[in-house]
Amino acid sequence: MIRASICSTVSARNDPRTRPRPIAKWAAPREHPYDYLKSIRQPTLVVNGSTDLIIYTVNSFILQQNLPNAELIIYPDSAHGGHHQYPKLFVRHASMFLSANDVWPAQASKLNNPPPTGKKNDHPQSLR
Repeated sequence: MIRASICSTVSARNDPRTRPRPIAKWAAPREHPYDYLKSIRQPTLVVNGSTDLIIYTVNSFILQQNLPNAELIIYPDSAHGGHHQYPKLFVRHASMFLSANDVWPAQASKLNNPPPTGKKNDHPQSLR
């Protein structure tokens, strides 16, 4: 009896007619679905394997194309755990990404010219 109840609950959750409205709204197809990504200015490293079947590789490419400050690395002949299959290479790539001297444009002017607050020595240190 309990098993049947759980199965019917799971089935109801997967049925679009009984899915909660916020989830249905979020999952509904829409025009220009990636536009919100263009507002994310944080530098982003997108890493994937060339044969990933969990997060299809093409989705990583779409993500990189729509994030203004993204870099894409695709490891050959690897699936969802490409960073585990190429650990030394991944550490090298991640280290290069994290130690990049170029500050993204949206933040560079703030770091070089922080707004005055009136406090002495309150300016952030440069990222370089």
